[in-house]
Amino acid sequence: MGPRRLCADFGYEAPRPAARIIARAAVDSISHQICDIVDVIEARSGSLQLFRADGGATRTSALVVQTQADLFGREVEVSEVAEVSALGAASFCLAGTRPGERLADRASSSCRIYRPVIDSIERRRRRERWAGEVSGPGSLGRASRM
Repeated sequence: MGPRRLCADFGYEAPRPAARIIARAAVDSISHQICDIVDVIEARSGSLQLFRADGGATRTSALVVQTQADLFGREVEVSEVAEVSALGAASFCLAGTRPGERLADRASSSCRIYRPVIDSIERRRRRERWAGEVSGPGSLGRASRM
């Protein structure tokens, strides 16, 4: 299957320059892999209610987070603080030297919220297509590594 057909199958306009197709495929693969992890966690622990994101991809592209919200089918909150994990570590250290002073509150005080824009039928179609691609014969997905 050629890149134009694959692009069309995933619901994107074709033809596009190869670099844009590859970039979009990378964004989608990251989002699908995170959804795969969430599926496992939810199967073992129950439904997760809140999704928060931080870090490099959230700073450079709304497309990454919007794709994640679309594939989750739920809202994703993006902190205005670029690296919430680093802020949490700094807060932990601060607690030992200045009890009562908290940096982590800054991370939850303001955020952008991304809401899904695709319907459940399209979401299911994309997730099923992903599952077929990563577990099919000759794929590089987890099924071929088992």
